[in-house]
Amino acid sequence: MQELTPEIVATLIDRIEIGQAKMVDGVKKQEIKIIYNFIGNITE
Repeated sequence: MQELTPEIVATLIDRIEIGQAKMVDGVKKQEIKIIYNFIGNITE
């Protein structure tokens, strides 16, 4: 694979979940989860 195309990304990712934005210590924080096909959610 030489290039990551939109078609390849659509094949690899099942869905993206975006949480509600919150202000924490004056900074906007928002949780984003990428759920991959065949793997699930990967955490750091």
